[in-house]
Amino acid sequence: MNQNRTREQAMQLLNTGLRVPPIGAGKQAVVYVSAIDAVTPLTVAAARRLAFAKAEVELLTQFGFQVRCHGLFADYGDSVNNLVLSIWLRYLELCGEEVPHIEGCYQGDYIFDFAATVHRNFGNRLAVAASEVTAVLTAGGDRFARMRSWLGDEALSTIKQIGLQGINRDIASDLQQIGLTVSHWQQTSALAGTSALKAGIRQLESAGLVQTEAGVLYLNLPGTPKILLHTETSPTLFALQLADFLVFAKDCKDSDLNICIFDIDQGNEIKRFQQCAQRLGFPIVLLEKPILSPQLFESGELVHTSPLAEDFVSFREVRQTVGWHDLLWQFAVHRSDEAIRIDLSGGHAAGHTICDGLFQSATNDAQIELADLTQILMANKPQDLQAILKIIAEFPITVDRASRVLEPAFIVIYYRKLCESILTYYNNHQLEVSEAGQTASSVVTAIITKIQGLTDITQQLTGLNN
Repeated sequence: MNQNRTREQAMQLLNTGLRVPPIGAGKQAVVYVSAIDAVTPLTVAAARRLAFAKAEVELLTQFGFQVRCHGLFADYGDSVNNLVLSIWLRYLELCGEEVPHIEGCYQGDYIFDFAATVHRNFGNRLAVAASEVTAVLTAGGDRFARMRSWLGDEALSTIKQIGLQGINRDIASDLQQIGLTVSHWQQTSALAGTSALKAGIRQLESAGLVQTEAGVLYLNLPGTPKILLHTETSPTLFALQLADFLVFAKDCKDSDLNICIFDIDQGNEIKRFQQCAQRLGFPIVLLEKPILSPQLFESGELVHTSPLAEDFVSFREVRQTVGWHDLLWQFAVHRSDEAIRIDLSGGHAAGHTICDGLFQSATNDAQIELADLTQILMANKPQDLQAILKIIAEFPITVDRASRVLEPAFIVIYYRKLCESILTYYNNHQLEVSEAGQTASSVVTAIITKIQGLTDITQQLTGLNN
């Protein structure tokens, strides 16, 4: 087997494509993206979630489904108050005050941009001595109420709008870059006082899930601690998110497949939402895709983890560093005795070296992180390519019964992308036929053989044919 033959096989595969049975023809699907924090620019974790939603939407569309995407953006509660306070503190610096960092406040460059806008609008009229501000804000108590007494409602409202509108513009731009169309984009601030919130609470009350104590409402699910829903004056962020989830759950009654995408640290919250929906008679199937933190290895030794993996890093900063393509085509392959799960929401953003984000074996179940394959393969030496291909080709291809609807299709995407990358690598580097090249070539052939048999796996998607 020589490289020319391998290249011909790969090109034939890419040109003809894979036959995808229209198992979703005439069926509806809803993809729900759980709360994205809308008081800071889009984080890497949120970008992954949205990128995964885009992949889900495109995948289901390819299978023939009519897909709607439902997203919730959280811009309510203490986080908004912290945003306003953060902007005002940076505004004080523009007024000539030296203000130390106050715990819980945001420090990104975007805060300074908003503070500059506030200063253009108000000049120094909202300035308060830094010594007074620091003494009061570090003494405990309601910091936002104290700031209100200094500034007044009108100024606070203006600062809030400057911050939220600026962040909304950034997120809208990022969504456009991601290419995700959210058919129902709800903001938690817009839910307060709406019929959706009132209807959600009435439904929970009718199901016996609301407990009232001195005018305060709590969610009281059997076997779990009660959760505050509504104070005497206003709903909590949890209540608004739950109300939006119930809107999604009601919408699910009219669809054939419903998917909820959320981070692992939101698991308990989402599961409570699911319990409520099920008690109200709404059919919900949750697809949990955990976010992994890669442990990077080189020659068997641990090396430094990329700072781009941290959630607090701005998605925009990462995109400027490594490009959007690197973020979208991340894969986390979970290997176990039962199945491989390919998860677009896992992994980290960078692919600068062969080891950067590629291998992880910190547990008995080997986990492999694959950053953008084209970037990695084109940056590596032939012997590195050989090692990568050998490991990948030895992976079994099975279907995870728990989420059998999507796993085969992700495997298809993964191997297709791998072959495209290998083909690009061969064409650009013009590898000579050598012992190493022949080994790599034979591995490529094995992978291609696997791909050609993947259409049979789609027959296992019986859950959609019933």
